Amino acid sequence: MVKRSNIITSIFLKLGIPIIGISTILILVLLQMNLIVVPELGNKAEVVSVFSILLGSLIAIFVFRYSKLLSQKTNRQRSQIQENLEDNSPVNFIELNLAQKIRNAKSEIKILQIWLPDVYRYEQALRTTLNNDVKVQFLFLNPHSEQTGRVNEDMNFNYKDEVERSIKNSIFELNKLMERLPKSAKNNLHIGLYDSIPSMSMYFIDSELFFSPYVSGEKSQINPTIQINENQHSLVVKMQEHYNRLWVHSTFVQGNEESFL
Repeated sequence: MVKRSNIITSIFLKLGIPIIGISTILILVLLQMNLIVVPELGNKAEVVSVFSILLGSLIAIFVFRYSKLLSQKTNRQRSQIQENLEDNSPVNFIELNLAQKIRNAKSEIKILQIWLPDVYRYEQALRTTLNNDVKVQFLFLNPHSEQTGRVNEDMNFNYKDEVERSIKNSIFELNKLMERLPKSAKNNLHIGLYDSIPSMSMYFIDSELFFSPYVSGEKSQINPTIQINENQHSLVVKMQEHYNRLWVHSTFVQGNEESFL
């Protein structure tokens, strides 16, 4: 009902008031030029006064209603901004229920990580989505890259090859999953390895992006994760470009190659 009222008000402001206003001004001009005479309404001065008051009232109504519409539009914009801020507010990685989002994917999934911890947590969801002909890409840090040593030191792991072994284990577990897939689904899973300095984790699932920056000495899973809808934010485009550059220049894993295990 409120929406219908706003539409009527908008039409009245755009058409009704200008038409009445122009008509009133025209009548005033014609009266001043003695081109029309309305003796039954009194002398000309009184008629001019009446129409002047009418014109002033129309202008006042126009200003009041227009300012009210502007105020309503501003409030809607503020409300939309607040909703977007709430939608994109950081959440805990565990609260994302990533396995469920993977299972419900419709077109594609792209994941950028140093490695994927606890692959078994997502195994069933991945099997479901791969069998549904969804394309899935994993982009891990190359276990033979010199960056693994730096990440290992930064994370202060007890073993100097902890990062390297974690990456290789992720590759091994995903390849085991691939081997158990039907032939029609095997080509839906791809693994690439990048050599650049890791900066963040990213999960593209259909039109949504989940990303979290790497913080020195902390695992990405415990850092705040930002969720952005692709249709709402231009930042997603930049993230996609970053991912695609890494993917194009990555080394692709073909099965359980010994060099990566």
